[in-house]
Amino acid sequence: MPSWPQQPPHQQGSYPQSTPHPYAGYPAPPAGPKNGLGIAALVIAIIALVFFWSVAGGVTLGLLAVIFGFIGRGRIKRGEATNGGVVVAGIVLGFLAIIASLAVLAFTWDKYNVYIGRILGSGDSEYHHCMSNAHNNDDAGQCHKQFLKRIVGKNPGQVAVDPGTHTVYVANSYSNSVSVIDASTRTVTTTVPVGKKPIKVAVDPTTHTVYAANDDDGTVSVIDGSARTVTAIVPVGKNPYGVAVDPGSHTVYVANNGDDTVSVIDASTRTVTATVPVGKNPVNVAVDPGTHTVYVANINDGTVSVISCVSQYCRGRIDGSARTVTAIVPVGKHPYGVAVDPGSHTVYVANSDDNTVSVIDASTRTVTATMRVGKHPDGVAVDPGSHTVYVANLNDGTVSVIDASTRTVTATVPVGSTPNEVAVDPGTHTVYVNNDGDGTVSVIDASTRTVTATVHVA
Repeated sequence: MPSWPQQPPHQQGSYPQSTPHPYAGYPAPPAGPKNGLGIAALVIAIIALVFFWSVAGGVTLGLLAVIFGFIGRGRIKRGEATNGGVVVAGIVLGFLAIIASLAVLAFTWDKYNVYIGRILGSGDSEYHHCMSNAHNNDDAGQCHKQFLKRIVGKNPGQVAVDPGTHTVYVANSYSNSVSVIDASTRTVTTTVPVGKKPIKVAVDPTTHTVYAANDDDGTVSVIDGSARTVTAIVPVGKNPYGVAVDPGSHTVYVANNGDDTVSVIDASTRTVTATVPVGKNPVNVAVDPGTHTVYVANINDGTVSVISCVSQYCRGRIDGSARTVTAIVPVGKHPYGVAVDPGSHTVYVANSDDNTVSVIDASTRTVTATMRVGKHPDGVAVDPGSHTVYVANLNDGTVSVIDASTRTVTATVPVGSTPNEVAVDPGTHTVYVNNDGDGTVSVIDASTRTVTATVHVA
């Protein structure tokens, strides 16, 4: 029989001998760097920056990125991590996301407060009276509904005057309507429903036709001033904002803020006959009726586009296809309002972000003067009979009165809250000012330069 090697006998209660550890007698290799938190901080910070416009995205994720970044920084100091640059980038971008998100939150809160102030600051005594006499929840609910109905109709946009009938028209962007004010009684006599979010209105004084530019549905509502009803709806460009009428040719010009164009409407056919490219984000438009020249304020490139007719028909009915930009005039920062003095062929432009008014000589198409006015000037209008310029200053609740001959501010008239537009009745020299903040129109006597009435609009 074959013989097998003898195995040593196991001792009672003992275990087999273990294999020696491969690193016995030597130090273990160092562990890999713990860079995960630093990488996570950078990734989360980038996501927070992308979604900075929301509190959850900007503040929450930004704060998380900063926390992870500081923990990762601690690991670097202890020699446990090696990605110092990544950690610093995560911390910095996290802080930037938080700051950006808080800025958006502050801006939104400010707008919210303005809106609430507009509602409550207007002194809605009817609501308080209604609530004090409410006997049950149903009564209180009706008070609330009536209150909302009143406030949603506010936020007046542009104001325009028909000098022939002394009627004032106000665009109400919140209630999708145009208020009609009888200038003699200074009361709202009717409200005409129009398109979505009407921003500006203009009047053809020879036909007593009113045009309202509806920002949210890309249309212009045509209102019969006598019947006070909408008789046509004209599709135009994207986000129509400003509107003006050439009464000599019965041509309507609409500044389309969303596609950087001006639509030319033939009032007789109520159709768009041409679309003229202009500057960036046109917001307002004015016409010199003597020369049929159109001036467009482009808010985002600091210019005024000059549209002229290059046709023999310029003195009669305008051929829309003959319209083209013939000059671009640099003005101030963020030009908003624009108006023309037809007697002197001078153009006035309200530059909202540098608190000035630029004066353009229409013959040379150059800025000949710049005048300082109030804070954030928006609307501008000219009384052609007295050559007086009126500027609505949004942020200080005033109207600056400018003597065009001396080009100096001769008076500052306090009006309502956040005045944004102004119009003049040349026959009575009465000035009408839209106050966006309290849903009113201030009526200014030009001779005394004082507010003689305040009209609550729809």
